[in-house]
Amino acid sequence: MNLQGKLTIVNNNESFADYPFIELNAKLLEVLEPAYAPLPKAYKGIQSVQLKHWECVLQITGLKLPPSGFASREFWRSCVAYVGAINSTKFIDAAQVWRHRHTTAFAHLLKQLTSEGWFVPPLRFESKSESASESLEPYVRFFENLDLVEEKVWVWRGWWSNNRDGRKRQCFPLYPIYSRLGRDFTQLFFDACDSWATARNSGSNPLLRPLSEYIGRYPDDLNPQMLKDPKFTEEFWHGYFEYFIQTRHEAGNELTTSLAQWNAGSLQFISASLEGSGLFAKPAHGMPAAPRRTKSGKRTNLHISEDGIESKGRLITHVPLTVSDDQAMEILFHDIKHEIDLIEKWAIAFSNEFSNNLDRRQILATQGQVRIVQKLGANSSGHKNLVARGNPLALANAAATFVHFGYETHEDTRIELKYPKPIPETAYSLGIPNFGALLPYLALLVLDHPKITSSFLEKLALFDAHGDRKCLQVLDGVTYLVGQKDRSVGHQEQQIPLSPRGESTVNRIIEATAPLREYLKKKGDKNWRMLLLTSGKSMGVPLPIRNISGITTSPRYQRRFADQMVAIGVDQERALSLAQRFSLASLRASVGVNIFIRTGSAKEMADALGHVEYNAKLLDHYLPTPILNFFQNRWIRIFQTGMIVESMKDSELLLAASGFKSMTELHEFLKLHTFKRLDDIEAASKIESSTEVAFGISAGVLAVLLALQKAVASAERTVNGRALYWSGIAERLIDYLQSDASGREDLKQLIPLAKATRIECRFEDFIYA
Repeated sequence: MNLQGKLTIVNNNESFADYPFIELNAKLLEVLEPAYAPLPKAYKGIQSVQLKHWECVLQITGLKLPPSGFASREFWRSCVAYVGAINSTKFIDAAQVWRHRHTTAFAHLLKQLTSEGWFVPPLRFESKSESASESLEPYVRFFENLDLVEEKVWVWRGWWSNNRDGRKRQCFPLYPIYSRLGRDFTQLFFDACDSWATARNSGSNPLLRPLSEYIGRYPDDLNPQMLKDPKFTEEFWHGYFEYFIQTRHEAGNELTTSLAQWNAGSLQFISASLEGSGLFAKPAHGMPAAPRRTKSGKRTNLHISEDGIESKGRLITHVPLTVSDDQAMEILFHDIKHEIDLIEKWAIAFSNEFSNNLDRRQILATQGQVRIVQKLGANSSGHKNLVARGNPLALANAAATFVHFGYETHEDTRIELKYPKPIPETAYSLGIPNFGALLPYLALLVLDHPKITSSFLEKLALFDAHGDRKCLQVLDGVTYLVGQKDRSVGHQEQQIPLSPRGESTVNRIIEATAPLREYLKKKGDKNWRMLLLTSGKSMGVPLPIRNISGITTSPRYQRRFADQMVAIGVDQERALSLAQRFSLASLRASVGVNIFIRTGSAKEMADALGHVEYNAKLLDHYLPTPILNFFQNRWIRIFQTGMIVESMKDSELLLAASGFKSMTELHEFLKLHTFKRLDDIEAASKIESSTEVAFGISAGVLAVLLALQKAVASAERTVNGRALYWSGIAERLIDYLQSDASGREDLKQLIPLAKATRIECRFEDFIYA
């Protein structure tokens, strides 16, 4: 949706980041920029934005500055216009705290110039952080009464658009195109970009910035008419293709990613939007196409460790591409489940911690005193000490303040005076959610319901436009989480029945985000309807959580996650490794694969992950070939066919020796005296489903399996992969022998004999990881 007519003159700083200084000439900047250095720390970082805003005021008003010096009527008028602009709602949509900061910073700048010996005409006004000052009204009127240059206003407003569902706003970086090809062409180019964006849910087009830069830097003559010549556009697009790949490579992007983006996105945008709108002619001999480097599922999600080991990385647990059967067994039956358990332990611990903070807020509020920020010089009663860190009641006073005033932001009040520092720590202690506080809850949802994706969560709306509950619905006594199905066409609805823990988790999220939701509702911000809201780093303006996968891979959140892992007893090295591998997507994949390991059914895994149709190649995306071969030859072949056709005779003699001393000894015994290889792997793929598979069995072997199964079932801590593997075999084997499908009464009689057989070892001594 085209937002040009709905915005103030300046908006987000990114809209003018690449605009050059024209009116604030080089000589003036040589004086102004160093004058910011002595300003108080409160104004740190304000220089770049303030000077660009001042440049904007000069351009849109037509005011001119002398080449050097400040003792002129023109300079004074430009200062008045700037102060009026940043306090005008027509120039920028900003909170009063922001206007106050920029106004006082500008006053400090002028004072600093005077102290350096420059004669600067004085400006007299008083700025307030709480409300607009009457003394600034003449400045605002002066600015708003000036005749503005319409085209400059158009340029500085920027080229903004929303995506299809209106959740992502973007600014197209078209200034180089405007400066090279003029307003008319740029408007048509923007219209094409806007149509493209509003038809899609993506938040950006990686083609646009390099294309805009390429047009601005094009070394030869260039005009809109030339772009309608097929011979010219053929040369133009080949040159741009080289520029696109080169600049992305210099920025650190993978070549395969850049080539894929060119083929998948750039060519389509150029054809559909730029050629379709008539701005560019179709090249005489076609567009340059990058060589396609398609990957099978086996080659996706690959990582190379520091020691050069290539592994598959879609799961939390990275699986080496080349492993032995024994290594595969440990990874599948121990490592994947163990790391899922660690994530669950973390999620439970820190969701409980935050929930406790949330519950405690109301209790603390009854024990504390509301902090009122008084006027300067009026703090005679020591009111500011209510939230001093040394005050044992500081958090209780903060809770009372929060309950009294409700959620406020830095733009509404002096947060640093109302609450104990550091503010992020206080916010967490009061149960005010940021993304890090909500992440454990989201992990719990994925653990219980692997159908849930990051995209599904990001789109969840708690309320519809009429204020009715939307994403949490109760149907026939079952509570469902209702949202838009990931990658669906036409906003297809997905209903996920929640487990008791899942329902409790969603309700906790609703409770935690309630103050943020109320704040947005009062402000008339439609984002109040979204389920997932965050307060930012420290009580900022509440925003919906948009990019879960990007946030979990950021260094800041990885450090926080690692610290929390250490807090629950994970060693530092493993905590750091887990932090780099963990995301909701990798957790979801791990849970899905663990279902496959537990059930031996790829279809059950597909159902759990919410795939509409089962694809036999699904596992290729998660597990490398050696792991799949392990399943196919040692698990699926044996227990999907399930027919026992051979029995070892007199095998009780196998137990005449002393008891087993290790899991390795037991594993080797069971390998030698149970499985019977009937064919090679090549032939195995041709076996019909009714083919019988040989399994050596006796009362002695069954006795070992039963004893091992009992030890695993009563284990008090994590069990190693081999023990879990053989325990699973025992469970399936006993079930099969006792069923009518076996048709072997003689084999059924082995079970009581096995239970009566004494095993001279304690499996509890070596089943643990």
